[in-house]
Amino acid sequence: MAGVVFKGLDAFRKKTNKMVKRMKDESKLHKINTLHAMRDIDDHFKKEEGPNNKKWVKWSKKTDKGRKFFSSRPTRRGGTKLLQDTGRLKGSFVSVQIKNGTMILNNVKYASFHQTGTSKMPRRKFLYLSPKARSTIVKRLNRFYFRGQ
Repeated sequence: MAGVVFKGLDAFRKKTNKMVKRMKDESKLHKINTLHAMRDIDDHFKKEEGPNNKKWVKWSKKTDKGRKFFSSRPTRRGGTKLLQDTGRLKGSFVSVQIKNGTMILNNVKYASFHQTGTSKMPRRKFLYLSPKARSTIVKRLNRFYFRGQ
């Protein structure tokens, strides 16, 4: 009869059991990943760019003229930056814990119009994860599950 003898399985079992325990309580991991995602979204507003480092479309001449005419304070909270005039859109992100992770939402009525665009308004996508943020989160997942950090 041929067979194989495995030695050192106790250490493997201990590591596996620790990993399973960490999987049961992922709340800390979700909080950290949410923080990375929120920072990434904030970065999109600072850089005024969407996926693939594509700059957001500037205001149309008509919109820009109207903003200057109706604004009692030409440089409000967001100054002349796109989508940041009052700071309401940028400051309205919330995170919600769900079964398998976290959802990031924005309940400002006009958020979806800017995110997806309309027939009269260009798309200025801000709610996405950049490759850098995705990479950071994947590294964090690996550290959490395999090293317990």
